[in-house]
This record gives sequence, structure tokens and C-alpha cells, in this order.
Amino acid sequence: GWYRKAAELGSQNGIWGIANMYARGHGVPEDPGECYFWARQLDPGRYPKAPSMQAYCAGKLSERQKREIDARLEARATKEARAQ
Repeated sequence: GWYRKAAELGSQNGIWGIANMYARGHGVPEDPGECYFWARQLDPGRYPKAPSMQAYCAGKLSERQKREIDARLEARATKEARAQ
């Protein structure tokens, strides 16, 4: 849907929307891993609730799962940096 496409293009509104969807299971299966993945990309200056969403989703994950998601985010950032 729109939120996913917008989030993949880096839209903070899209990222916030898809993180919320995964946090609550609205339109998608509830998935704390995907919620954490997207919430970690939110700008807390623009979305003051971003840290609490990250903490909520992180609380449902193991340390291993969080490390795997952080590695996924790092790989994505590296890929984006190379593309520029």
C-alpha cells in the first residue's frame, strides 16, 4: 500500500504509518520486528513518540532479533550511500 511505498522512499509519514500498522496489526499481521525496523528510521525531532514506539516493539524482541534488524538497517544505509 501507500505507506509501504512511501516508507521505502524515505517518507517519514510513510515510515510512521507502516510502523504503526505493524505495531497494531492494522491491515497487516502484527509484527514487532517490522515495527522496530521502521520505527528505528523515524526522526524523533519530527515524531516525538518515535522512541516510545521503538521501545514498545523492542520489548517484544530478543536481543538477537534486535541485532539482526540493526544489521539489516546498516546494510540498507550502506547500499543507499553507495547509490548516491
